Amino acid sequence: MSPCPKCKRPPDARDVVAELGMARCSACGETWTEVVAQAPPAGLKLHDDGERLVIVARTREVGTFVELVFMLVWTAMAAMFTVIGVAIWFLPFLAISVLFVCIGVYRIVAALVKVFGHRRVEVGRGFLRVFTGPPEREEVAVPLADVALVEIDAGSLQNHVVVRTRDGRRIELVGAGTFEGAGYVVAKVRGRLLVA
Repeated sequence: MSPCPKCKRPPDARDVVAELGMARCSACGETWTEVVAQAPPAGLKLHDDGERLVIVARTREVGTFVELVFMLVWTAMAAMFTVIGVAIWFLPFLAISVLFVCIGVYRIVAALVKVFGHRRVEVGRGFLRVFTGPPEREEVAVPLADVALVEIDAGSLQNHVVVRTRDGRRIELVGAGTFEGAGYVVAKVRGRLLVA
């Protein structure tokens, strides 16, 4: 393990958590990790003010844009059938087509919220909190003492950083793109948990 970045003192064996790649300097209290990536992944903003780590991520993914295009086509076709239903005044046909238009509009709004939305994760002050928006609302709050594991859930298009709690819950924090980017986020979250 490298020496303390603040006071340049090598860490004692009792100050190193090897499985996490982290250490805490007993002389100055600095916590550091051995991280390959030196910058947050694209689409993520990280801020650590000493009391808490805040991660803000955009929620859009490739599937969101595909869903948006599909629902626009769906709604346009359903609207066309609604116009036909009005023209022939066949009530069952009209009712079903209006239902499909409503479903399409709902799904378009949901996709737009994902495209313009974000996810904010706060680690510190005794809790891990996840907020989603817009409008921003608290999705989950877990005491830091209940966090058992922070890991990467590798996917085909996106790697997600997830937390496992002592009672077995899986909480997705953020999508972090590449495996290296997810590793960077995991190291930062683990570092904040080590200090807390």
